[in-house]
Amino acid sequence: MGGDGQLNEDEQIMVFSVIKEKMSILAEELCYVQEYQLYKDLMREVRLLEVDINTFQDELRTNI
Repeated sequence: MGGDGQLNEDEQIMVFSVIKEKMSILAEELCYVQEYQLYKDLMREVRLLEVDINTFQDELRTNI
């Protein structure tokens, strides 16, 4: 965003949020093709990533 080749905190959160959404879409596709164990494993990772994103957002907002 700033053109400096580095991601600021908001951009980092955005990148990880996009990754989380893509993982969720992939998990739903796995469920659709009846790969339930892979679906469960991927959704577990999505939830962990979501916790990390929320924690990072809270820290960022506290610092501001």
